[in-house]
Parts: sequence; C-alpha cells; structure tokens
Amino acid sequence: MCDTLPLMALDTHAAVKTLTDAGADEALAVAVVEVARDASTEATGELVTRAHFDTALAQLESRLAWRLVTAGIAIAAVVVAALRFLD
Repeated sequence: MCDTLPLMALDTHAAVKTLTDAGADEALAVAVVEVARDASTEATGELVTRAHFDTALAQLESRLAWRLVTAGIAIAAVVVAALRFLD
C-alpha cells in the first residue's frame, strides 16, 4: 500500500500544447509544465493516508499514556518519601 496519495495527474504533453496554442513560446510552456509537475511531485511527499495518520496518533497516545503512568509513580514515590521523612 502506498503511504502517499498523488496530488494530480498531469498530461505534460497536452499541457505544453495548450500553452503553445494560447501563444506561449514552446520553451516557456515546457518550463511552466515542469514547474507544475515538480510542485505536484514535491507536494505528494507531504501527504499521508488516513491509516498512517491513525497509526501515528495511536503511537503518540500510547507514549503519552506511559509518561503519565511514569509521572504518577514518581509522584507517589516522592509523597511516600516525604511522609517517611516527616515521621
């Protein structure tokens, strides 16, 4: 399963043709299409699937839960030590 989703499918040949038909010079049309393609390719690296997001969130929740348990045990130990010290 792919971890990223395609942002868009770009028919580069058709895009260049559309731009040149509209009066753009071919070199400019090719450059514009390359920029659009590169932006699309770079953007897909930032997208995640719902499953990946849910997995990462579950891992984060688990780590936070363990830290809360650890902090609770540490606080209990400090309270017990303080009570023994006061006796």
